[in-house]
Amino acid sequence: EQGKWLAEIITQPEFRDAPYRVIFCHIPLRWKKERVIARADYGNGNYDSYSKMSRDVWHDSLVAWKAHVVISGHMHETANIPANEQFPYAQIVGGGPQPTRATWMEVNADEKELVVSVKNLDGQQVERAEFTPLS
Repeated sequence: EQGKWLAEIITQPEFRDAPYRVIFCHIPLRWKKERVIARADYGNGNYDSYSKMSRDVWHDSLVAWKAHVVISGHMHETANIPANEQFPYAQIVGGGPQPTRATWMEVNADEKELVVSVKNLDGQQVERAEFTPLS
Protein backbone atom coordinates (compact mmCIF):
# COMPACT_ATOMS: atom_id res chain seq x y z
CA GLU A 1 0.00 0.00 0.00
CA GLN A 2 2.83 2.42 0.83
CA GLY A 3 4.59 1.72 -2.46
CA LYS A 4 1.44 2.38 -4.44
CA TRP A 5 0.75 5.58 -2.46
CA LEU A 6 4.33 6.84 -2.97
CA ALA A 7 4.25 6.16 -6.70
CA GLU A 8 1.08 8.26 -6.96
CA ILE A 9 2.02 11.10 -4.59
CA ILE A 10 5.30 11.95 -6.32
CA THR A 11 3.34 12.84 -9.48
CA GLN A 12 1.36 15.59 -7.71
CA PRO A 13 2.62 19.12 -8.49
CA GLU A 14 3.78 19.98 -4.96
CA PHE A 15 6.01 16.89 -4.96
CA ARG A 16 6.79 16.69 -8.68
CA ASP A 17 8.01 20.30 -8.76
CA ALA A 18 9.87 20.39 -5.42
CA PRO A 19 13.44 21.63 -5.81
CA TYR A 20 14.62 19.40 -2.94
CA ARG A 21 13.45 15.84 -2.32
CA VAL A 22 13.92 14.72 1.29
CA ILE A 23 12.49 11.57 2.89
CA PHE A 24 12.24 10.99 6.63
CA CYS A 25 11.80 7.47 7.96
CA HIS A 26 12.83 5.93 11.24
CA ILE A 27 14.70 2.87 9.96
CA PRO A 28 17.33 3.65 7.30
CA LEU A 29 16.88 2.35 3.78
CA ARG A 30 20.66 1.83 3.49
CA TRP A 31 23.43 1.01 5.93
CA LYS A 32 27.21 0.97 5.98
CA LYS A 33 27.45 -2.82 6.14
CA GLU A 34 24.32 -4.52 4.94
CA ARG A 35 24.02 -8.10 6.00
CA VAL A 36 21.49 -10.24 4.23
CA ILE A 37 19.54 -12.39 6.63
CA ALA A 38 16.20 -14.07 6.18
CA ARG A 39 14.92 -12.77 9.52
CA ALA A 40 16.66 -11.21 12.50
CA ASP A 41 16.48 -13.18 15.75
CA TYR A 42 14.78 -10.35 17.64
CA GLY A 43 14.36 -12.46 20.80
CA ASN A 44 18.13 -12.65 21.20
CA GLY A 45 18.79 -8.94 20.78
CA ASN A 46 19.28 -8.87 17.02
CA TYR A 47 17.82 -6.04 14.98
CA ASP A 48 17.49 -4.81 11.41
CA SER A 49 20.14 -2.23 10.56
CA TYR A 50 18.12 -1.09 7.55
CA SER A 51 14.69 -1.79 6.13
CA LYS A 52 15.26 -3.83 3.00
CA MET A 53 11.52 -4.45 2.69
CA SER A 54 10.79 -0.71 2.65
CA ARG A 55 13.64 -0.01 0.26
CA ASP A 56 12.46 -2.73 -2.11
CA VAL A 57 8.98 -1.20 -2.19
CA TRP A 58 10.01 2.50 -2.33
CA HIS A 59 13.29 2.45 -4.28
CA ASP A 60 11.91 2.76 -7.82
CA SER A 61 9.71 5.70 -6.82
CA LEU A 62 12.58 7.42 -5.00
CA VAL A 63 14.78 7.05 -8.08
CA ALA A 64 12.02 8.26 -10.43
CA TRP A 65 11.34 11.22 -8.11
CA LYS A 66 15.10 12.00 -8.00
CA ALA A 67 15.20 11.92 -4.21
CA HIS A 68 18.20 13.71 -2.73
CA VAL A 69 18.41 12.13 0.71
CA VAL A 70 16.76 9.81 3.22
CA ILE A 71 17.11 10.98 6.83
CA SER A 72 16.71 8.37 9.56
CA GLY A 73 17.54 7.36 13.12
CA HIS A 74 17.23 3.86 14.61
CA MET A 75 20.86 2.75 14.51
CA HIS A 76 22.17 4.72 17.52
CA GLU A 77 25.20 5.83 15.53
CA THR A 78 25.79 8.53 12.97
CA ALA A 79 26.25 7.72 9.30
CA ASN A 80 26.50 9.70 6.08
CA ILE A 81 26.24 7.34 3.12
CA PRO A 82 26.58 9.23 -0.18
CA ALA A 83 24.50 8.53 -3.25
CA ASN A 84 25.98 6.11 -5.76
CA GLU A 85 25.03 4.53 -9.05
CA GLN A 86 22.87 1.82 -7.45
CA PHE A 87 21.30 4.18 -4.89
CA PRO A 88 21.18 7.71 -6.33
CA TYR A 89 19.98 9.13 -3.01
CA ALA A 90 22.10 9.69 0.09
CA GLN A 91 21.32 8.20 3.51
CA ILE A 92 21.96 10.24 6.67
CA VAL A 93 21.46 8.64 10.09
CA GLY A 94 21.47 10.39 13.46
CA GLY A 95 23.26 9.20 16.59
CA GLY A 96 22.22 7.32 19.68
CA PRO A 97 20.36 7.87 22.93
CA GLN A 98 23.45 8.18 25.14
CA PRO A 99 24.65 11.80 25.51
CA THR A 100 28.09 10.92 24.11
CA ARG A 101 26.54 9.54 20.92
CA ALA A 102 23.42 11.71 20.65
CA THR A 103 23.06 14.05 17.69
CA TRP A 104 20.61 16.52 16.26
CA MET A 105 20.19 17.70 12.69
CA GLU A 106 19.92 21.17 11.30
CA VAL A 107 18.58 21.46 7.77
CA ASN A 108 18.78 24.71 5.82
CA ALA A 109 17.70 25.30 2.25
CA ASP A 110 17.64 28.24 -0.11
CA GLU A 111 17.58 28.62 -3.86
CA LYS A 112 21.24 27.55 -4.12
CA GLU A 113 21.56 24.52 -1.83
CA LEU A 114 20.13 22.28 0.86
CA VAL A 115 22.53 21.57 3.72
CA VAL A 116 22.06 18.85 6.34
CA SER A 117 24.34 19.29 9.36
CA VAL A 118 24.52 16.56 11.98
CA LYS A 119 25.75 17.97 15.29
CA ASN A 120 26.62 16.48 18.65
CA LEU A 121 25.18 17.85 21.89
CA ASP A 122 28.06 20.34 22.13
CA GLY A 123 26.96 21.78 18.79
CA GLN A 124 30.00 20.48 16.90
CA GLN A 125 29.30 19.32 13.38
CA VAL A 126 30.02 15.60 12.96
CA GLU A 127 28.54 15.13 9.46
CA ARG A 128 27.50 17.46 6.67
CA ALA A 129 25.84 16.86 3.32
CA GLU A 130 25.02 19.40 0.61
CA PHE A 131 22.55 19.07 -2.23
CA THR A 132 21.77 21.28 -5.21
CA PRO A 133 18.18 21.95 -6.27
CA LEU A 134 16.58 20.23 -9.20
CA SER A 135 15.64 22.48 -12.07
